[in-house]
Amino acid sequence: MTMVNGQIVVENRKLVRADLQILIDQVNQAAPALFQRRAKWLAEQGSTVNELQRL
Repeated sequence: MTMVNGQIVVENRKLVRADLQILIDQVNQAAPALFQRRAKWLAEQGSTVNELQRL
């Protein structure tokens, strides 16, 4: 069980407060723009190396 702001949102490994297909559709719609922003940021930084991997 997972609670957020006092409400159960996941119970028995299932979403109970959201429609999974709507969430998937929203992510699929947002993802291309996020990857474009990431590519731009990486180009500006001059590196594609994940700095955490250097530790």
